[in-house]
Amino acid sequence: MDVQSGKADIALRFTDAPPEDLLGRSVGTLSMGVFGHADLIAALDQGAYDTLCLIRMKAERHVQIWPVDPDRFQSVVVVDDFSTLASAVEHGMGVAALPRAVGSRLRGAVQSQTTPLSAARSVWLLRNQDSRGSKVIAAVAAEIHDHASKVLKAT
Repeated sequence: MDVQSGKADIALRFTDAPPEDLLGRSVGTLSMGVFGHADLIAALDQGAYDTLCLIRMKAERHVQIWPVDPDRFQSVVVVDDFSTLASAVEHGMGVAALPRAVGSRLRGAVQSQTTPLSAARSVWLLRNQDSRGSKVIAAVAAEIHDHASKVLKAT
């Protein structure tokens, strides 16, 4: 949901500069990694790109972080949403750049140790200005912030 449109009271957003019209609190830094099933990561680490499928999101802003030209892969599959991207990796359909906090929790997925990604994104918890007086929203926001910051620190 878009917090700025007023459809959500609380949201986590990856940004270095949160919008001025929202209340923001830094959660931490989201680091990225390349994930896939062990056999796919082994092929990636050996440079056998032409045997692999690269999976990425349509709106992926960090495409440029790939150290390997996507044209070298056997195929590139573009998906519309993050849950499809994570599910494709979890089911062994290819390799993808994922936040370490997500990729490390996918069943059967391992991280490449030889394919570095240069992207790290700041994570912010954002609230509408209207929610400033709500103790309930403030309490929920604090709980989300604490949990998200623990997850980010653990990866």
